[in-house]
Amino acid sequence: MKRLAVSLGGAIFGLFVTWVCLYIASKINWPVLAAPAQGCYEIDKCPTRWWTYPALFGTLLGPALLLGLLNGFAWRRWTLRKWTWRFGVLVLLVIMFHFAGHLLPLIR
Repeated sequence: MKRLAVSLGGAIFGLFVTWVCLYIASKINWPVLAAPAQGCYEIDKCPTRWWTYPALFGTLLGPALLLGLLNGFAWRRWTLRKWTWRFGVLVLLVIMFHFAGHLLPLIR
């Protein structure tokens, strides 16, 4: 039961990290790229492919699932120092994952 609670805590923290990343990304004034968008990109008004929804939910819930699994696996197996390093690295990777879509087009 404690392992489940620890896993749930990691998953909730992962959802919080995802929300913070998306909130910050929405508040930044990103430079406009020269190439205009073509086609329809609204998920609720345009026809979408079958993989759009699994990809969307995987992007939003995947990091939370990973952090929850890490907490569940590490419970009573790892030292606090080992868990802190791996949890911190995974949180940084999640943050980089969420901002990669905004930053990679700027590098080109």
